[in-house]
This record gives sequence, C-alpha cells and structure tokens, in this order.
Amino acid sequence: MRVCRIGGDYNALCAERPGVKHSVSVNLDAFYRAYRHGMDEQEMFRSMARIITEQENNAPDVGDLEAYASVRERLFIRICSAEMNKAYLQSAPHRCFEDLAMTCHVLIDLPQRSDVFASVTVRFDMLERYRITEDQLFEDALDNSVRVLPAKVQPLREALGETLTCAVNQRTLYVVTNSRGVNGAAALFYPGMFEHLAALLGNSYYILPSSIHEVLIVQAEEEDIAGELEELVRDVNRRVVDPSERLSDHVYRYDAGTGCFTLAGKAE
Repeated sequence: MRVCRIGGDYNALCAERPGVKHSVSVNLDAFYRAYRHGMDEQEMFRSMARIITEQENNAPDVGDLEAYASVRERLFIRICSAEMNKAYLQSAPHRCFEDLAMTCHVLIDLPQRSDVFASVTVRFDMLERYRITEDQLFEDALDNSVRVLPAKVQPLREALGETLTCAVNQRTLYVVTNSRGVNGAAALFYPGMFEHLAALLGNSYYILPSSIHEVLIVQAEEEDIAGELEELVRDVNRRVVDPSERLSDHVYRYDAGTGCFTLAGKAE
C-alpha cells in the first residue's frame, strides 16, 4: 500500500495481527533502492522480518483513538511544506500560512524512550467520528500544544555554541523549537508567540525555516537582507538538511506593526 506522511510518501508492506490496534510497516522503496545497489535478496527479507518484529515488540500503547475525549488532551500541531506534502494533506485537515501547512496530531509517548515520541495524524475520517468541527480541532490542538510541547526560545550561540557569519553577522539569532526539539518549528505558531518574539527582538523580524524541528529568528532592520537570507536557507537545505525534514526554501517576515506573517518577498 501507499503510505502518505509528512516528508514524503512511499510504498509499504503492512502487517497486522487480529485484535491488535496498530499495524506495522516496512518501507519497500528503501529496500528496493538497497537491492538495486547490491543488497542480497535473502538478507533483504531477513531485514524486513527483523524490522516487523522490532516494531511489534516496541509498539507504543496508542490508547483509545475512537473517542475525542481520550485524544483531546494529547493533541498538538505540526508544520510542514504544503507543496512537498500535497498527497498527505489530501486526507488531513490543515490550515495554510503562505506555503506552510499546519496539521493536528495525537501525541503518543514511547515508554522506552524519553527523548522521542510517536504521533497519529488526525485525518478527515477521524474528525467525522469525533463529531467536531475543524475549527474546534485546531483550537484545541493549539491550546494543548503549549502544555504538552512547551516552546523553547534561546540565542543560537547558546543552543549550538556558534554563530553564522553571513548576512546576519552582528545580529543575534534566536532558535525557536519545543521542549523536546522534535517537530519544534510549529512552536512559532503557538498562541501569542509572534508577539512574544517581536517584544524580545524589539522590532519586526525574519524567520528562517531551519527544518521541521526548529526555525531561526533574526531582527529585521532598515537594510533588506531577505534575498541573502533566502540564499542561505536554500544552501543549507541542499547541503545539510535531510529532504524528509525540510520545511521550506523561503524566508518569512513578521511585521510587528501590522501583526502580519508573510513571505519576505511579499512584505514590501
């Protein structure tokens, strides 16, 4: 079957046991590429079986996904590229902000891992079962995100111990993510976050989409550096960021005076 997810879709072999709520899957496209590059056929099948066994043994308890009351307190938002995830977004309620799309998910903690978590996308068929509106879903997910995945804002030099020597030299860069550093770019859209960042920087600012896990913020001054910043983002995306974790090649601007979030090129 074809699996659609944020970051791209793929052909998968899916397996499930009677009476078990979850299914497990193997990325067939990845194995086909490995086979084309010389992977032994028997080793390929053994690897598939190993992945299925590991997924079954480490499967999280997803809880009851059928009743809205059981998922409401676990909702959170994610941000992805609307252009790169068209197929995925066809089955999921979403809100667009320029070329970015916001989706809602149910957080699932992994008992054996405190540093990562799993999630289930809220899709249209689930929304029908919950008997709620999209507006209610996004309102609850936004409010709840602040609690389950609190925002984290800090200077880049504190986060990475380094600065970027380019157009942003001499300006303080801030990293915006969440407490777990996973899918943290969505923290930019938390209630009141745009205004909070404007107060922190004392002015309008540019947003650089580092990845789906974080964004970088830098103060916008009279000198227009949007073009150079966009070149920087594209270069980093091409050389460093895994395609499945890319957010956008564009730079955005928040205008502290108007309260508008736009593509930097449209802000003029």
